[in-house]
Amino acid sequence: NVTSTGTIDMGSGDADLTFASFSGITTTLTVNNYTSGTDTITFTSTSGLDAAALAKISFYSDGGSTLIATGAALSGNQIVPAPSINSTGTLSAVSTTYGTASSATSFSITGQWMLAGITVTPPAGFEVSTSSTFASNVGNSTSPITVGAAGTISSTTIYVRLAATATVGSSPYSGNIVLSSTIASSVNVATASSTVSAKGLTITGLSAADKAWDNTTTVSVTGTP
Repeated sequence: NVTSTGTIDMGSGDADLTFASFSGITTTLTVNNYTSGTDTITFTSTSGLDAAALAKISFYSDGGSTLIATGAALSGNQIVPAPSINSTGTLSAVSTTYGTASSATSFSITGQWMLAGITVTPPAGFEVSTSSTFASNVGNSTSPITVGAAGTISSTTIYVRLAATATVGSSPYSGNIVLSSTIASSVNVATASSTVSAKGLTITGLSAADKAWDNTTTVSVTGTP
């Protein structure tokens, strides 16, 4: 059992450790020589491994000389370094005319100790993509995109724009883009208030039938909008 402040040394080779139960951490629990994907620490019972306890667990490599993660998470009955999602950059306001997608603004994301890719979910009215031209991997509020996979997710630019389907009636648009992944704490990236303007109506090929003015005759006008 792990009962108090202490150190777990995973050794130089692959290690699989199983503990019957967890009785609490008074200050910290240090895991040394940890290698993700090859070393496992399993608790038969995870009772007591709450958020406060998991936050006190630190993981080191190289015999304890290199800190690789502060805080743990539960993946099933195993403790693993807590997945970390990070974002950089501030989104600018965008605007467009109804029926046309706006220009794009962008920010970047990274992930460490991920158990799965990062799901990027924009608020209604916006689209996101990893393509600056939105030629591929485009997501919206009901169909988000996923960036990367388990492990380390290198810096990836996320482009954001108002969709061509965004309406004037719901303008201005704002809200958070939510970055989420398996057992990771979600990260919110705020969009700036963005607007959709009405599109001017143009009618071509306008024609009218001649009618004598008698205050009662209806005139017919046809054209193509």
